[in-house]
Amino acid sequence: MPLLEVEGLSKSYRQLGGDQTLAIAGISLQVEQGELVSIVGPSGCGKTTLLMCIAGLIPPSAGRMMIKGREVNGPPQNLVLVFQEYNRSLFAWRSVLGNVLFGLEVKGKRASEARQKARHLISLVGLDGFERHYPWELSGGMQQRVAIARALAYEPEVLLMDEPFGSVDATVASLVELIPSGALLGHLAASLSRFLSGYLTAAVIAVTLGTILGYFRFLYSLFEALIEFLRPMPSVATIPVAILFFGIGDPMIVAVTVYACAWPILVHTIDGVRNIDRTLVDTGRTFGLGRWKILTKIALPAASPYILTGLRISLAIALILVTTAEMVVGGRGVGFFILDEERSLRTSNMYAGIILVALLGYLLNRIFLTLEAKAMAWHRGMTGRELA
Repeated sequence: MPLLEVEGLSKSYRQLGGDQTLAIAGISLQVEQGELVSIVGPSGCGKTTLLMCIAGLIPPSAGRMMIKGREVNGPPQNLVLVFQEYNRSLFAWRSVLGNVLFGLEVKGKRASEARQKARHLISLVGLDGFERHYPWELSGGMQQRVAIARALAYEPEVLLMDEPFGSVDATVASLVELIPSGALLGHLAASLSRFLSGYLTAAVIAVTLGTILGYFRFLYSLFEALIEFLRPMPSVATIPVAILFFGIGDPMIVAVTVYACAWPILVHTIDGVRNIDRTLVDTGRTFGLGRWKILTKIALPAASPYILTGLRISLAIALILVTTAEMVVGGRGVGFFILDEERSLRTSNMYAGIILVALLGYLLNRIFLTLEAKAMAWHRGMTGRELA
């Protein structure tokens, strides 16, 4: 007797207008004990519908499913389905260990035995050290492994998995195909151009103003209320205002990016200049330096650790604002590409764009840290010696 048997299975869905959409038709198959069977087909061919019918979650329009000769009329006790939406099937209020323990608890396993087995399965899927993490703290691939470990812990006779690795494979494949083809490079070049324009402009403006406001206390007192009023304003809220002044295009995206990036740099520069040792300023004065030379030759270098902290914070903000603004009004750029692919239901390309933004952010941060390490070697050496 086959472990699983499907006979003439068909499923239709009724649309709002009353028409019927045929998802699958006349499917028959048999699976013996211990067999591994893969169902292959293009997206939208009905693979998920077939698995949902076998799992007893949706009724078929025709045909029947049997497990060990017993017809399936609801979710069988000896079957588990790993959903394609693995992130939605995990319990957000349970940790990784708690999710894997769920099936063992349902089966009434002793607590000590259940925890030992759950930890073994967590180790088996390569998640050692993540037992106390929650699903929303994990990457997509790690969430997939938690869902598989939870299903294995239940020890079902029939384990159904709805494309447990398909989304990751398709995303990687899309990214590999899009980059050499040049389809994504034009969008990437547009985003990088806007990013650099906005980020560098914000850096020049904010460092200049921050140095002046930090050195001349009366100017800071004059503008402090305005700064504290504008600084907490969400940067995305300025997009409609920027559209009114600059129209739809690159100037608007750059302007929003400048506004968002300027605040961390400005505040850190002001703090850095205000915390300079007064002895350094007096040393400059004894050498006959005027105020502006003191600002450039003493204040800026002395405040550079603070300034670089603000620049690093703004690095991520610039990338976020460029991507967001491109989604709102862009005709090109990675943000526009991601939203356009989502609207066209090309989800693999959409995820490829998201991964590209993450890789770009990581690369920019590494470049920044490398340059910072060289420029601030004196500061690291000094602070390291003070700590020792």
